[in-house]
Parts: sequence; structure tokens; C-alpha cells
Amino acid sequence: MSALTGRPMAPITGEVNDQHKVLFHLPSAIASQKPMLMSYTASILSTTVGFPLDSLKTRMQTHSFNSAFQCFLYTIKSEGYRGLFRGIAAPLVSTSFSKSLGVSIYIFFKTPVTEIRDRYLAYTKLKVDEYPQRNSILNNIPTSLFAGFLSGSLVSLFACPFEFTKLFSQIQILVTKSTASAHNSAQAAPKSTLRVARDIVATDGLKGLYSGYRYHLMRDSTSTALFFTIYETFKMALGAISPDDGYVQGSSIPSAPIVIIISGALSGVFTWATVFPIDTVKAMYQKDIVANILRKRNGEERLPLKKVKIQLFNRRMYRGLGPSVTRSIIGTVVFFSAFEYLMANVA
Repeated sequence: MSALTGRPMAPITGEVNDQHKVLFHLPSAIASQKPMLMSYTASILSTTVGFPLDSLKTRMQTHSFNSAFQCFLYTIKSEGYRGLFRGIAAPLVSTSFSKSLGVSIYIFFKTPVTEIRDRYLAYTKLKVDEYPQRNSILNNIPTSLFAGFLSGSLVSLFACPFEFTKLFSQIQILVTKSTASAHNSAQAAPKSTLRVARDIVATDGLKGLYSGYRYHLMRDSTSTALFFTIYETFKMALGAISPDDGYVQGSSIPSAPIVIIISGALSGVFTWATVFPIDTVKAMYQKDIVANILRKRNGEERLPLKKVKIQLFNRRMYRGLGPSVTRSIIGTVVFFSAFEYLMANVA
């Protein structure tokens, strides 16, 4: 590996770049919660921007559409443009809070994980002076993976009920049209997120909100570990080879925002492409649960849940990947751009 000698970039920023350009100062009572507050704000933006694509992804995973465009046209025709945002209330609260909580837990765990790493797993001490940034990047990888895994695992306990409620809202009309009578279709008119959650609890109890949790845990622990590791690795590596003056060579364009955008986009692509089969199995399993809840609500018998296996090389597992990757790229770029900007400009 060649030496990395450029200007170092921190994995996750936290220092204000210029006190003279501070947007505002947080009250001292909440200053310690800055990462959570800034990530929550950034997540609201990224969730809103990416939600229509997330809705298309879920519909394609659980129903047969030939393309994302066909799914888009069908949704607009049958539900209007509002259909693309059906169920957004839950993720605006849960996804935004989950992501901000995840960032805070991730940052919290990095310190003890780093101490354990330095004691048992640190990359060879040899040639530290020769390639200090290379070693810093390599040592950060296991730290990010483990801290991200812990963060995703813990946050899944909070996020699962909200995500299942969101999925229920997104697909209940499609499920009803494909499995029930016209009478039942009328009964499944769109409801508020709170009403959907109440219906789930009334039918299956509180445990109903955790339907498919094992798949949720598997997906979130893996994706969060990859999400932060890939982002930080590319950010540190690209920052290390950037010019020392902080600008794109031969121009007045700052290099830091470009590094963040590229790193965020790569993180979004690789993370979702890796965990997408798990997400598909989760959606298919939860679709059958949604159908059973609707059947029970209408006085019909439940059907046995189908066994769904994670098949990495089955095209069926990747239905909806296009909208999902596009959403992930846009959402991740928006999130990290906003988060890094706020972390560097709010004191």
C-alpha cells in the first residue's frame, strides 16, 4: 500500500471549524447531546427525500411489478401521489430518532472498543511513523465494524415496531386487493399511523409490533456496521490523498464536501447491496403477517406463514434493488452532508 500523506480527516466530525462562522451555540444544558441533535435534524431531511423510493422498494419486494416505473405508475393511478408518502409519519419520528440514537450509541461505543482494539487487535506498530494515516485507517475498520454492530443491534429494539407499522401502512391496500374481497378492500382504507399500530396490537398484542424481529435485527446490526465502516474508511482515505490546502487541485472548490458526498454514496450503495436479501426476506415474511392481521380483523382464519429463506443468488431477493439503492445513495449523501455540516458549524 502506498503512503497516505495528505491532510487527515476525522472519521466523524465534532470540532467546530471556525468560531467566527458558527451558525448558533447550543444551550449548555444540551450541548453534550450535539451528535444526537444534529443527526436527528439531518435524518429528518434524508428520510423525507428518500421516502417515496423506499415505498416503491417495499411494494416491489412484496408484490410482482415488472419495473420500478410500473410500480410508480400503478401507485399514482390507484392511490395518487400521496400514496408514495403513505406511512411517512412513523419513520419521520422513528427513523430519524433511530438514526440519531444510532450515531450517539456508535460514538459512545467507539471509545471502549478502541481501547480493546489497541490492547488486542491494533494493526502492527511497525512503520507507524512511516505510514501513520494508513495505520489509522486500518485500525479504524475493526473499531467501526464492532461499534456499528452494537449500535444497530440496540437501536433495532426501538425501531422494529415503527418500521413494521410503516410497512403495514405501505402495503395494506396491495395486500387486501390481492387476497381479499371488495368488501374487505373497503375496510382497508388508509388509516393514520397510530390507528394502524392500534390495529396491530388489538389483533396480535404488543408482540405483533415485533413481527419479523429476527430479520430486522440481522439486517440492522449488519447494515449499521457496514454503513459507518465504509463511510469512515473512504472518508479518511480520500481525505488523506486530498491536497493539503483543502481544495480540489487547481480550483477554489473545497475538497471536504466532495469527499463526504463520495464516501456517503459509496456507503449507501455497498451497504444496501449487501443486506438487501435480508431486507427482502423480512418484507416477504411481514407481508404474510399483514395479510393474516387483515384476515383476522375481517373474521377470517389465519393462513400458515410461508417459510422464506435468504438466497443470495436468487433474483427474487433483489426485486426493488434499483429504487432502494437510489434512495440509499440520495438519503446517505443528504444525511452525511447535513450532519457533517451541522457538526462543524454548530457550537
